[in-house]
Amino acid sequence: MIFSANSLVGKSLDEIPEILSDRRSQEFTQFILANYPVEKVKKLLLLFMDRANDKTVKDIVCPDASVPTIYEYIVGIAWFYFSDKKIDLLHSLNLTLSANFEPLTHAGGGQGDIVIYEKDKVVMLEATLMNPNTQKRGEWETVLRHSANLKIEEESNSTGRFVITFFIADELDYNTINIWKAVSTVSLQSSTDKEKTTDNVIIMPIKTNELEKLIDKSKDYDKIIYETKRLFEDNPIKFDSNWRNKILEKIN
Repeated sequence: MIFSANSLVGKSLDEIPEILSDRRSQEFTQFILANYPVEKVKKLLLLFMDRANDKTVKDIVCPDASVPTIYEYIVGIAWFYFSDKKIDLLHSLNLTLSANFEPLTHAGGGQGDIVIYEKDKVVMLEATLMNPNTQKRGEWETVLRHSANLKIEEESNSTGRFVITFFIADELDYNTINIWKAVSTVSLQSSTDKEKTTDNVIIMPIKTNELEKLIDKSKDYDKIIYETKRLFEDNPIKFDSNWRNKILEKIN
């Protein structure tokens, strides 16, 4: 897609940044369709499951980027196809891209890897190649903080959108799976405003090969996300947020 300066004729200065942003997003979509067709993305996802394939992955995508950065990038593209190509992926990615749309560096620690703002919902993707033991040290606090802060922000702004996080990894251990279900039953505090809390934080863990299969279910994208939300909410585990104080009252 070739940009024409004529498309800015007659536009106000306030309109131009949005026009340029939309045009860049359209160019990125065309780049994905041309360079990362569905079958290539599926192949790449499965390559990540064996770290012996790291060089192959870098050769296919970008030799200068780290494999975890590339994984984040490909997960985003896979989700683009899963959404039936309707999300604005460029503005959802928090990693840094080159002028040619190649991945450079992964998302910083202050925000989720990929945050997708839709009309009715906000979907956050947290992607990691850490093995299960390393995930416990490197991901639990970060993913929990990002998920809670995002939900609290949406609630504070009264957007009416629900928030759901998908934690995507090659492997998931038993404790990680259960921790993400358990946190949906407790009250969580914002890390930026201690006066604000939320509950029912949804973090759904899925494996890389499961994401690969979801691509083929693009027509059911909204249905699948709503069903995931419903299953979390319909099967709550009762939790007393005052549990620690009650124990202290008994032992003091």
